[in-house]
Amino acid sequence: MTEHPASGPPIGSRWRDLLLLALLLLPGLLVSAMVHRYAVDTPFFDDFTFTEDVVKLKKGELHLGDLFTAHMEHRVILPRFIALGLHLVLGRDLRWQNVTTLLLVWGSAWNLARIFLRSTGVSLQQAAFPLFLFSVLIFCPIQWQGLLWPICFEIYIPFFSLTLAVSLWQSMRNPSAALACLILCAVAGTISFASGALTWVLMLPLLWLLREGLERRQRVRLLVAWILAAGVTIGLYTHNFKNAVPSQFAYGQGNEVTVDSDMSYFVHNLDKAATFALAVMGGHLSRGLNLQNLLTAQVVGAVSLVLFAACCAFLLARRRDRELIVASVPWLAIGGYSIGTAVLITIGRLWRSRSGSLAVDGRYVSHAIPLTIALVALAFIIGRRQASKMPKLTSFGWLAGGVLLMLVTTEWIYGEKVMELWQQARLQGKALLLFAKVFPNHAFLGPVSGDADYGHRLITEMERLKLLREPLADSLDLPQHELRKSSADLRPRLGQFKMLQRMKDGRMMTDGFAELPDQRPADLIIFTWSPSPGVDTIFGLTTLERLPRFYGDSTYKDHEFCSIVSFGPEVTCQWNEEVSVASIPPDDAAITAWAVDIQKRRVFRIDDARALPSVRLPKGVYRNSEVPRPKQP
Repeated sequence: MTEHPASGPPIGSRWRDLLLLALLLLPGLLVSAMVHRYAVDTPFFDDFTFTEDVVKLKKGELHLGDLFTAHMEHRVILPRFIALGLHLVLGRDLRWQNVTTLLLVWGSAWNLARIFLRSTGVSLQQAAFPLFLFSVLIFCPIQWQGLLWPICFEIYIPFFSLTLAVSLWQSMRNPSAALACLILCAVAGTISFASGALTWVLMLPLLWLLREGLERRQRVRLLVAWILAAGVTIGLYTHNFKNAVPSQFAYGQGNEVTVDSDMSYFVHNLDKAATFALAVMGGHLSRGLNLQNLLTAQVVGAVSLVLFAACCAFLLARRRDRELIVASVPWLAIGGYSIGTAVLITIGRLWRSRSGSLAVDGRYVSHAIPLTIALVALAFIIGRRQASKMPKLTSFGWLAGGVLLMLVTTEWIYGEKVMELWQQARLQGKALLLFAKVFPNHAFLGPVSGDADYGHRLITEMERLKLLREPLADSLDLPQHELRKSSADLRPRLGQFKMLQRMKDGRMMTDGFAELPDQRPADLIIFTWSPSPGVDTIFGLTTLERLPRFYGDSTYKDHEFCSIVSFGPEVTCQWNEEVSVASIPPDDAAITAWAVDIQKRRVFRIDDARALPSVRLPKGVYRNSEVPRPKQP
């Protein structure tokens, strides 16, 4: 009998490759599910700058030049076009911008995997562990602000553009066509965020070294064309570079060239700048460790920079080993992106922070991740070269990778929890915006839009132009189509209305706590009184002071014999704030407090635990109008 040769790899090998691929995709799928769960369709702070473009477009007042104006040190031209396009094509849901962020992260991960496999020449099985580290790093939810803040998709475009440029330069055969694509990538990154300008510098070594078949004259021509394109782009970028966004989105800076003052402060405070930049480079690995995260970030940043410098020194000493240099230089560019971006952030924000804590702001952690990824790749490339001379190096590499994986796992756990807190804060903002049209005093909009008057004007104009997916409240009466009463009240253990008092200066203060039935803090507390039977009119609202509910769960036994209050709803869902009032009810009015669930558009009556009528209270203290009830067992 004639035997037929096998038509492909063994079945076991196919399954192994599929399992490896599933493992590599798992972090991206997990964080995509987290974004789907925690993203909220509501504008917050800088989001209003993009929504203002939509308002102007709807009114026919948007000019092309408006999209090219400077946003502090940035020209976010491409992101503004993308935001407008998403609105026109996909509708009014801001979460499409979160989807754009995810697509950019997925694209960057794909580019990094291609660059790694091409630069090392190894199989998927051999590359599985470093690629898995790439995946858990680039998808880590420690980037909660970048992943959940809609406008932040702009900060992911430059790195995607850089990795795409490196990948195309490795793979495209025609150097002229490849150079044209690289220029497009660099321009796209530059007109998206200031860090995109680094692409023009970081690609220079790759243009010279990664094309073995080119003559020296051809390389010089490519470099000259690249430098000319860089000069034109940067020249146009910096022309008339005056900040054009409202001061609340520019740290109080007005219509000026903010780079001038930023650079002056940076030059005169280089010692402070060094620690600030190190903290930026280590911010993604410094959370959730029960350590001071600014100091930890500085230590991680310093260690990362030393390791990167050691890799550079090793490669410089072996610069005649062309195969090693060609494999490593893409990762020098990728690591250099983090270092360069950290310096740019330091120049732009050093003046804003006395303690330097702004360096570990949640928006900046995504910029530090490429340096760690580059170190993993360089360690793999150099380690394979030196393994024959140092047999124990492979074991040390596995150990170091395992330690890094454990550290990143901590960041995953911490990041997912902070995503939950971010969602709760944005839901509170969404609930506040609901009442923007009906409250004469709209000071409560300040924490949502940066400036109460600006936010009130813009959100009411958006509602008038039908640019909101869900309408604003159009009256102060309950129930209404925006909020309906729940048939069940909050149980006393979940919520209690403890106090409402008018102060001598006219302010109204309140106290209590409220947790919704689905075990999260109420999004807002509203107060009503009954001018006539069966009518509940809203006269005030307040927000909650929140302590993360999971703090109590994670340290339950640790608090058993400590002088720390237990982490029940009265702590994690407390309000003790001034009331924003639309009107002042009479002293003898029957007052009711309600917990708002903005996701389900429901309100729950909160148990009234204030003093009963038989108790004498000071004037201006609103009393409980209910008759005494027997204590519940």
